[in-house]
Amino acid sequence: METALKELEKLQKLVSDEPSTGKSKAPAIQESLNSLLQTLHVQKKRLEAGIATEAELTTLARTVEARKKEIDERQKEIYNSLARYGKALDKVSRGGSSPVAEALNPALDGIEICDAPADI
Repeated sequence: METALKELEKLQKLVSDEPSTGKSKAPAIQESLNSLLQTLHVQKKRLEAGIATEAELTTLARTVEARKKEIDERQKEIYNSLARYGKALDKVSRGGSSPVAEALNPALDGIEICDAPADI
C-alpha cells in the first residue's frame, strides 16, 4: 500500500499546475502552454504592426515545435507514472501482505476484469 501511495504522490506532482521540480525532464504542461501563448501574443502584435521579420517567423516555428516536444515529454511522464500507480494498486488488491489487500481479496475473487465496450 505504501508503494501505491508513493506512486500517487509522484503522479499528483506531475499533473499539478505548479512549476516543475525534481527529476522531471520537462516543464509542467501549463508552463509550456503559458510560454507559447505569450510568444504567440508578442508575435501577433509584431505582425499587426508590420515589423515582423522572416527570421522571427522561423524562430516562432522552432519555438512552437519545442513547446510541443515539452508537452509530449511531460504527457509521457504522466502516462508512465499512471501505469506504475496502476501496477502498485493491482499488487495491493491482488495479493500483497497488507491488511488492506487481505481485506480486499475475498471481495475481488469473483470479479472479472474485461475490456469496456467501444461505444462508451
